[in-house]
Amino acid sequence: MRQTIRNLIGEKKLNKLYFFIVDSTNRRHFTEIFVEDIMEDV
Repeated sequence: MRQTIRNLIGEKKLNKLYFFIVDSTNRRHFTEIFVEDIMEDV
């Protein structure tokens, strides 16, 4: 799980992570997610 999260991380800023998301139309875009709890495990 941790390795998967690392692979998805595109950029880290403060308490936010920007994940690469590929939607149903195969368009790749950034989604901003607050992950303060996850950061402790990564």
